[in-house]
Amino acid sequence: MNSQTKNNDFKFRPIGVVQTKIKDEDIGTTRKTNIKRIKINPEFEPALEGIEGYSNIFVLFWMAKSNENRALTCFPRGNNKYKKVGAFAYRGRNHPNPIGLAVCDLLERKKNVLKVSKLDAFDGTIVIDIKPYDNYDIVSKPSTPSWFNEIIASR
Repeated sequence: MNSQTKNNDFKFRPIGVVQTKIKDEDIGTTRKTNIKRIKINPEFEPALEGIEGYSNIFVLFWMAKSNENRALTCFPRGNNKYKKVGAFAYRGRNHPNPIGLAVCDLLERKKNVLKVSKLDAFDGTIVIDIKPYDNYDIVSKPSTPSWFNEIIASR
């Protein structure tokens, strides 16, 4: 559980760690195809009970690498063709709290180890929480900015 101190600092208890043989520089380009393991700390194994009933999960993780002193605004995907956007309007690493979020395919559970795909986290990344993805989370036609639509259309 997390706890709050008197000066509003938060403390998280890591629940597990990401394991992969994929090199850091290849994580982004192989996100949709690579398979990773999340090794849950043994004391949290009971919290996994029933997770295998879901096809997808949210994984929240601590983005400790390459996150120091980043500006709170940036060009989307580094492309100065687009107007700068703020950290809260962009899914990048420039957030005040380096919390990563991925919707992953849950491929398998063996005791305290989950096998997942679509997780863009480095080897050794701390996992801070897992939540099941269900019908409440589906947004069939989300509204997105024009720069995002252009980037997606160009892929």
